[in-house]
Amino acid sequence: MPFSNTVIRIRIAFRRFFRGESSPHAIALGVAVGTYVSCLPTVGQTLLAFFTAWFLRANKTAAVFMANWHVPFLICLAHWAFQTELGLCVLGQPMGYHDIRALIVGLSLTNPQAWKGLGHILLGWIVGAQILGIPAAVIGYHLTYRAAAAYQARRHAVRQRLFHRRRKFDGAQA
Repeated sequence: MPFSNTVIRIRIAFRRFFRGESSPHAIALGVAVGTYVSCLPTVGQTLLAFFTAWFLRANKTAAVFMANWHVPFLICLAHWAFQTELGLCVLGQPMGYHDIRALIVGLSLTNPQAWKGLGHILLGWIVGAQILGIPAAVIGYHLTYRAAAAYQARRHAVRQRLFHRRRKFDGAQA
């Protein structure tokens, strides 16, 4: 029983999401903004997604929802680790898990070399985030645009049919 309630709630949320007053472009842009922001190695992704969507006139609900899609902590850590590894490989200086761990464990105020290494890791993280974030945002935009446009067109067609039936019915009574 709880599973069916969850499915019903997800279906209702999906319909409300696409049924809003936003255009398919605004909804898709909100999804793209949220997807991109979710890949960034930043704190405050929700606020960043909201204000970026507001600035771009995108759907803010979609942006905030997509910015928080990977909130579970373990997923977030795996995502960040993959971004860092990818970025470091692209920069031509791959580091393994044990190298990164040793660098982080060796951090202290008296060891400036470790801090330089940490900067290298952060650069790899940022590069990896761009490599994953940009294509994910573009793909998310296109898929969401098509889905929102199709849903809104289908909904408009149903409303038109109901309106014409109602007019025929009202005309027959007069």
